Amino acid sequence: MSVTLSANVNNDLAAVTKRMAEEENRTVSNVVENALLVFSDFPKPLRDSLLAAHRSNAKVFQDMTREMMAYIARAKFDAAMAEIAPYFAQEGDGELTDMELLEQSTAMTRSR
Repeated sequence: MSVTLSANVNNDLAAVTKRMAEEENRTVSNVVENALLVFSDFPKPLRDSLLAAHRSNAKVFQDMTREMMAYIARAKFDAAMAEIAPYFAQEGDGELTDMELLEQSTAMTRSR
């Protein structure tokens, strides 16, 4: 069941939200709903820290968002690697040390 909420935002935030919705081919309502869905699941100390960093330290906030994006990319990469790993496993691979595995991987890329 849908419920209508309203919020007062400044002109800059309204413009950013409208532009984001347009660029992503979504409704403003959908953008706001998704933002609330994600933000409301964060623990309060994290929400407070994000808001404080956003208000007072643009560099810290930018660094935090980059770290989150890197974490998400790494998690996706690890999941994809786990999915395709069985297709690339070779006999004896489980016995390799990390260094041997790295050397073998490097050799495979050089032979292309």
